[in-house]
Amino acid sequence: MVLWISDTTFADPRAEMADDVRLGRYAVIGPEVRIESRTQIGDHVWLGSASRIGEGVRVGDHCVIGQRTLRRFGFGSAASIHIGRDTKLGRGVVIAGDPRKGSTRVGAGSRIDGSCRIGAGARLASGIMLGSGCDVGDQVRIEAYTQCGTGCRIRDKVQIGRNVVIGALSDVVVNVPPHVLAEGRGPVIRGVNVTGLQRIGVDPRGIALMNEAFSAIVRKGQPVAEVAERLDRLGSWTQEVREFVAYFSKSAEPVATSLRESGSMA
Repeated sequence: MVLWISDTTFADPRAEMADDVRLGRYAVIGPEVRIESRTQIGDHVWLGSASRIGEGVRVGDHCVIGQRTLRRFGFGSAASIHIGRDTKLGRGVVIAGDPRKGSTRVGAGSRIDGSCRIGAGARLASGIMLGSGCDVGDQVRIEAYTQCGTGCRIRDKVQIGRNVVIGALSDVVVNVPPHVLAEGRGPVIRGVNVTGLQRIGVDPRGIALMNEAFSAIVRKGQPVAEVAERLDRLGSWTQEVREFVAYFSKSAEPVATSLRESGSMA
């Protein structure tokens, strides 16, 4: 039995909630929703059917998670939504659900600021940070520890690598490699995310090797196979360098524009 529930809240009897869950005023909890312990649901929140909310999650007021519409005999068809533990959703966040596009997932320890929208079938790994007003399209993939500034727009099916920083108001229309700083329309790759590498525990040697690989591939435009051969010969591989080089080795899709390319970014 939930101990903290407003008398104006509606919770479907098929929902499962830990005893210490707090439900705000006028919240609507759909069928087959599961809410773990230490979670707080704000006022006027909609939790659509088949949502899974992990431990210690904070859901701000006026959030919409899953389907909004009611059918005559209950909630709409199930759309699986998973929100990892200790994630914080700001006021007015919308997380879409559509069974045709797969489950929508937000990883543990993420922070999604107010008025963000996350599209159906999007997969956000752990430690993601989205500034206020970000719009994440359907079936987007964002790897761990990536940060997107205020007002970013990430188009449908775009993939963003691990430990990336996207500048505010950027329009991300192509894939972005891991461990870089990028901004603008495209976006344009500006450099290596050194602060992010330090934050995840990469030592100075690893950062220097990452800068070397970035300079060779992005700034100088050297062939990826040639760079990889040189790294093999020098024994200069680290996990981060391997991720970065592998991205360019296997990418058949357009990627973010580099500084060495001139001309309009429109």
